[in-house]
This record gives sequence, structure tokens and C-alpha cells, in this order.
Amino acid sequence: MQPIDLESLFVAIGLDRILAARPKLHVYELQRAAKLPQEIRRRLSRFLVTPEFGPAADVPAFDYQEALKQIPAGLTDKQSKALMDNVPDPDMAMELGTQARAILTWANGILPREHLEPVTNEMRLGTPAPSTLADFRRAWNVAREPMIVMDDLEDGSLSEDQISTLAMLYPALYADMKQAAEEVMTAQVARRGQEWEPAPQKRVMLGVLLQKDLIDPELTAMVQKVYAQAAQAEQQGAPPKRSPTSSEQPAQTPGQKAAAGAPA
Repeated sequence: MQPIDLESLFVAIGLDRILAARPKLHVYELQRAAKLPQEIRRRLSRFLVTPEFGPAADVPAFDYQEALKQIPAGLTDKQSKALMDNVPDPDMAMELGTQARAILTWANGILPREHLEPVTNEMRLGTPAPSTLADFRRAWNVAREPMIVMDDLEDGSLSEDQISTLAMLYPALYADMKQAAEEVMTAQVARRGQEWEPAPQKRVMLGVLLQKDLIDPELTAMVQKVYAQAAQAEQQGAPPKRSPTSSEQPAQTPGQKAAAGAPA
């Protein structure tokens, strides 16, 4: 199985269901896995062509005490057996189990277990500080549902650590997202003309997704490549379209300013 196929199928089944020993592999899961690349391109296209951010997505529930019990245990015999029983192909079930074990090994290494004692200024076992838990929760949610990065891209809250986690745990899926971003930009420039570019705040989020500085030469080279491809497409008859003016772009909310790195 190709890495992108394995990762897409893993996303469709869901880490949470694997850890609950209730994985399912029916028509719905197979269809979602097959359509994941199209979903990524559709959502990126919608994101890049409008200046507005979408509403904030719901944050998945997180139980720290449950994570303390579940993550260090690794993939248990019960969970492994559930995968073998519910995935008809034994090799596929084994690969899905390997992916789950890799995620749990990573999570166990970063799972916070201590807090700073204010009197002695020493680290003690116990519930960590809220900010520390928030950092772990953000990364853990990407491991549980990697498409959450698309939710946070769309609402303007995507962070660099989320993308680092995605690239580490789901490298094929992340590579496909980067490829999709280039394809969408190429299509938009071909359709609207070489003067088109994403709205400034969307460009900031695009830089986070691509793990590139906005002034990074590699990002500039990528954009130039997009424009060159668009110019070739225009020569074949694709009419340019008017790009939206800056006056058409709505004011940023405080959350969007924070996501873009501006002071609140």
C-alpha cells in the first residue's frame, strides 16, 4: 500500500476508534479515504479565493487523565485484535497498527506529566500548567484527526507546531497538501491573471501551512513557478479575471490579527 493510501485510510478509520477498539472499515471509510485528496483541494481552493476567514471550528474534547492511561499503554492486544477482526486484509490491518503504534510512541515522549512547584521552583509529578496542556492538546489533536489543520487554516488559527506534527506523523498527507496548494494557486492565476494573489492574511496562513517565511526565497520561487505556469496557460486562451481590491477585503477580527502575528 502506498503511504498516501495508508494515511488516508487511517484518517478515515480514525485513531480514536482504533484506541477504543472499535475500528470500522466499510464503504463509507473507503470512500472517504479515496476522496481525501479531492477534499483537500476543494477546501484549499475555497480558502485561497476569498479574503474572509471562516467561523472557528469546535475543539475536540480532551481528557488529560484518560490520555495518561491510554497513551503510555501503547497499542494493546485488545486494540490490535479489533483491527485484525475488522480489517479484512491482514497486511493492511498490520500497517494500520504500525501507524497507530508510531503515533502513540511519539505522544508518550511529549506527554506532560509534571508541574512547576511555585514555592521550591522544582518540577513535581502532577497535572501540568494549563499552557503546557494546551500545547500538548494542540499537537495530540492533529495526531487524532490530521484534517484539523484544514479547519484551523480556514478559521485563521493554524499554528506552526500543528504543521510540524502533521509533517512528522503523516508525511505523505502533508506532502499532498503542499502539492494541492501549488495546484490551486496555479489554477487561480491562470483563471484570474498574473496579478492575482491571496489576500494578505490568507498569505500568512499559507506560509504557515507550507512551513515557509513570507519572504523565504523558496516561497518566492514557488510563487514565481506558479505565475510562469499560469502565463503558459493564458497563452492557450485562459482569460484573466479581475482580482479583488484591497477595499473589498473585510477588517480582521482580533483572533485573525493574532493568527497573522499582529498585535491584538
